[in-house]
Amino acid sequence: KVDIITMSFGFPFKVREIENAIADANRGRRDAGQTEVVFFAAANNDGANSEELFPASHETVISVRGTDHTGAFINKFSPKPRPQKAGGLLYGTLGQNVPYNIGDAGVQASGCSVATPIMASIVAAIMQYVKYTGSLGEETRARLQTKEGVVQLLEHISEKEDAGNRRYVAPWMFFRWHDTERVAAIVYALSKLERHM
Repeated sequence: KVDIITMSFGFPFKVREIENAIADANRGRRDAGQTEVVFFAAANNDGANSEELFPASHETVISVRGTDHTGAFINKFSPKPRPQKAGGLLYGTLGQNVPYNIGDAGVQASGCSVATPIMASIVAAIMQYVKYTGSLGEETRARLQTKEGVVQLLEHISEKEDAGNRRYVAPWMFFRWHDTERVAAIVYALSKLERHM
């Protein structure tokens, strides 16, 4: 049983087998009375030359873009979204010159495929924090563990990168707060989710 799946790949067209696997994973979890799997996928590394790739373009997947270490979105790693996601917030995290080999700090990698597991790790750390603090009820924890809950949390803990709809996510944006502030941030973010439903 996993809570998060990260996909550092993409296709310029919808792949039915992947779409079915995403739907089946969450249907099976719901039928068993369990929380959903939250999916993350790399947006694209071709900038404005092409749109967001599939499965990042899928409505149940959180699409991840790449930034530099200051949080500035890199055009090459920030494609335009597909029409079904147009107008929504676009999330990104470190995706440039990331140390890639523990034995050799000089080996680095860049791209949305690098940013995607970093974003998933940030969210996983927050989910673990929520689980172990015991400060939130089971229902609140379950709401956080949905795509919609994660998106609301990311909106609340991210920094607006520019005048547009791009938001930078880094772990210290959540963990810089004291415990009571962290819990309040989660409760507030999820209360916005309830108002949207």
